[in-house]
Amino acid sequence: MSSKSRNKPTRKSPPTQGTGKAAGTAVAPTEAEHGHELADAVEEVIHVPTGRNPLRFLLMVLLVILLTAIFAINPGVFQRAASGSADAFMTWEHPTEGKLEVSGQDFLMAKRDLDHFLRLFGGRPDDEDTARFLVLDGLAVSAGINVTDAELAEQLRQLASSPAFQDSEALKAYMRRSSGGIPGFQERLRQQLRGQRYVQLLAYFAANPDGEEIEAAWREDHQEHAFDYAELEVASLMDEARAMVPDDEGEEGLRAWLESMDELDQAPFQEPERMRAELAGFLFDGAEDAAGLLERYPDPGHGDEHDHEGEEGEDAEAEPEPEHDHEGDLARSYFDRVRYWRFERPVPEGEDPPVDFQERYFEFADIEQDARAEAPVYGALERWMSDLRTRAEAGEEIDLEAEAEELGLAYRAGVDTLSASDWGEVAGWGGSTLGARLGRLEPQEFSPVLMVEKGAMSVGRLLEKVDAYLPEFEVVRDDVAEAWAERRARELAVEKLVAVRDSFEALEDETDEDDGEPLPHASEGEFAEAVAALGLELARRPHMERATAFSEDPDSDLAGHVYIRTQTGLLDLEEGEIAEPTLAADEERAFLVRHAGTRDPEAWKMSPLEYDQSIQSSGFRAYSDFVEANFGFEALTETYSIWMDKVEEEGP
Repeated sequence: MSSKSRNKPTRKSPPTQGTGKAAGTAVAPTEAEHGHELADAVEEVIHVPTGRNPLRFLLMVLLVILLTAIFAINPGVFQRAASGSADAFMTWEHPTEGKLEVSGQDFLMAKRDLDHFLRLFGGRPDDEDTARFLVLDGLAVSAGINVTDAELAEQLRQLASSPAFQDSEALKAYMRRSSGGIPGFQERLRQQLRGQRYVQLLAYFAANPDGEEIEAAWREDHQEHAFDYAELEVASLMDEARAMVPDDEGEEGLRAWLESMDELDQAPFQEPERMRAELAGFLFDGAEDAAGLLERYPDPGHGDEHDHEGEEGEDAEAEPEPEHDHEGDLARSYFDRVRYWRFERPVPEGEDPPVDFQERYFEFADIEQDARAEAPVYGALERWMSDLRTRAEAGEEIDLEAEAEELGLAYRAGVDTLSASDWGEVAGWGGSTLGARLGRLEPQEFSPVLMVEKGAMSVGRLLEKVDAYLPEFEVVRDDVAEAWAERRARELAVEKLVAVRDSFEALEDETDEDDGEPLPHASEGEFAEAVAALGLELARRPHMERATAFSEDPDSDLAGHVYIRTQTGLLDLEEGEIAEPTLAADEERAFLVRHAGTRDPEAWKMSPLEYDQSIQSSGFRAYSDFVEANFGFEALTETYSIWMDKVEEEGP
């Protein structure tokens, strides 16, 4: 510490409310309560063991702390601090108190305490952070900014309940490990809050946006972009690609190309998995009578109602309770379980099913009678299926055809192996999920759930499964050649557009090392001429903002508009820059896009909600700009002449 610092009275922070009182002044009860809150939030760090001399024990603790500091402090800085040098490690000009100095040892202790504190928030302070912390706290103290014990206790309680700790004991243990223990951690937190409050109070008044700033913020967030683009259809290049198909043999031949694929890519050329299975069940349009099935496997919940008349204690004149609609409950449950397979509305031949859910499927009220008739049969079939699986697992040989005949059910023998798609086409039995359900079974296994399709509900048993396999190359050679050509056509589409893009150069005056390589640039006329030379038409996506709703885009279904909406990087282009060509998501077209300019939106398009959002965003920007301009380290250094004696960090 310099002679000036030694001769100058120590500057103290103003007393915190509730922590002390002037002579003859009583402490207000509320402040006393706040003091108790803080005392409850933290506890004493040093507890002298019973029978030990308190003074000797305290000296031992201080010695341990000193040794810890010796091995933790950077040697170069510690040697200067310990040598008794009068030079300060940091100085700054206080607006009212003049030049203030911080010794190397004090600075390091503050940095270590701040480091322990900021780790909670994922930060690690450097020298500049520490200097800024000390200056802001000094300014806050001189401005009369205070943090009460109650506010400090509330911050501690919030920390204790945060994900980092989740309870007060974990926080206390962490505070004890800080260099200053609980009191030191508490004081650093108070300083941090005090400095933050000082900055916030000043920034609040400076960051109140006016109408022009609000509108400017809205315009910035709703910039409208236009694009010129050309699309090249992959299908138009198929003949050119087919002419490039390689020979069958050789390292670059078709056979080698096929063999290099993984199993997933080879799947289109494989013979599909095939299954042989037998089915038994109820055809909705068949002549089967389910009476035998219902008699053998009755509903266990039906018929349990009984007449309570004459029971002891019953009021003979009491009104009977309304009869419960058990069949209605079964019908509704059945409808909910099978609606998507059984109750789809008929679709005229040649048309696609409706996209709208309500239009595609019947409502319960529309088919309630069918559901009431089918629900008991469904339940009985489930009970029969469960019985079959139990008996099969016990080792019983089951003749499914014989049992189906005995119960009066339809039966389809397992005489042929079919692919999953073929099973879906089996007359009367097939449907969209039958093949997939059979494919999940192992040979001789019964289906675990009843298989319901539009024409039948059935129990199935898989008899045989033939795995998918890749046939001889000659069998699939033509399909492989066509797949190779399709891949090459996609590559050609991108390559041709890349050649157009590469014919342009970047503007030299737009080269910026911070932004990476500049992009090719073209005027509207130059771009149109190059696109026409390739035999393509130039299209324009007019000015729209990033979040334009599909309903507000009259051409939202155009492939070019869809592509531009999905390529968010296009919005980062400068006017005239050309993006790298790529394929659309469906790989049916490749696109070459040029940014055609940006414009401000009309103010009348601003909605009330957007106005409120702009007030918040413009205020936040003004706040951030003010804080950075006035309280960043560079700004503080210029205003308050901060100086630090930098020391090179030594390695371990």
